[in-house]
Amino acid sequence: MFFGTKWSFKFSYFWTSMIPAYIIFILRIFSELSDTVLKIYWPIGSQRTIFILRELQWVVLYIFTIISVISIFVLFHFIKIKRNKIKATRIIEINFNDFDKTPYKNGQSNILCVETHGFYKVNPNLIGYLLGTVFSSGTLSFSWSNSILIKILIFFIVQLLIWLYVMNSSDAVPNIILVLMKQDTIVIEDKYWILMNRKDLMYRLTGIKRIVPFASTDTRNRLYVVQENNNAKD
Repeated sequence: MFFGTKWSFKFSYFWTSMIPAYIIFILRIFSELSDTVLKIYWPIGSQRTIFILRELQWVVLYIFTIISVISIFVLFHFIKIKRNKIKATRIIEINFNDFDKTPYKNGQSNILCVETHGFYKVNPNLIGYLLGTVFSSGTLSFSWSNSILIKILIFFIVQLLIWLYVMNSSDAVPNIILVLMKQDTIVIEDKYWILMNRKDLMYRLTGIKRIVPFASTDTRNRLYVVQENNNAKD
């Protein structure tokens, strides 16, 4: 799905898609730390230990919040750039009309036209991804060990494996943060994953829309966005 895209876009999309898992994991770790007296191997009072734990929790929350905010900003920055890009390669026209076929246009025969016949999916596989990947990855490590360090290690290993799979697979990755920010994903023929403003989906899509990929050189990329200023006429 991310073939040919920049690393910053890959990281920001992956991080934001996994934010619910990180929240679940952090809250559970904090809950266990609050109920556990850590064994410190140098003279230190219990009040001092509690103070250190609380400070550590605030540091983790601060770092997590900063990375999450930056990732969301970077992700929407990339989306905005693609939507407002006037000149782009691999432009595709999507005909959302029920029965009308895309008319032939002189001088633009090199633009691929996709007929939907009015059929498309909105945010598919979102529940399955949340329950099967996001939530389970946030809780998996807690069933393997009683050691907090082992749980953290397992969590990082699971996240690394998911990252490697996502970066080297054409499977689509739903993003709950985009959904919460009113950015829905339209899927056509399981080949075109198109990010679109929810306001454009208030009613059934009609007309012809031009989409551009997030990767202009790698044909394996399946993530697109609708151009704001260069849509074809209905």
